Amino acid sequence: MRPEHWHLTEEVDDVLTRAGGFLRSRPGRHVMQLTWAGRVRARGTGAFGTEAPVFGVLEEAGEVRATFCRLPPRGLGLSPLTPGQADSLPARLAALGERSTHRVHSVHPVLPRGQRARWAQSMGL
Repeated sequence: MRPEHWHLTEEVDDVLTRAGGFLRSRPGRHVMQLTWAGRVRARGTGAFGTEAPVFGVLEEAGEVRATFCRLPPRGLGLSPLTPGQADSLPARLAALGERSTHRVHSVHPVLPRGQRARWAQSMGL
């Protein structure tokens, strides 16, 4: 996966337009992303602090492969990631000048076992 395959937005409707079908296709696996997107949509971004939330959608060959949401101060909520996807997200965020000190949350294990330490280091965790 290439870092530029991650599409980032602060607009919840953008992420739901891009990835809503993907998220709803396996709601148990994506419950965190669906829940937080619904909360941001209902309450507005200001309800979660002064820093804007960031949503990300990983697309390759026109298909959504993964998603994330970062809601300060709550942390980074990830969908499950393959090794290549796990490497591409920190690179994308770093290219945009984003360094995260947020915790990583998920309903399921999202990072391949051997990559957890390297990923956390690259994210500044």
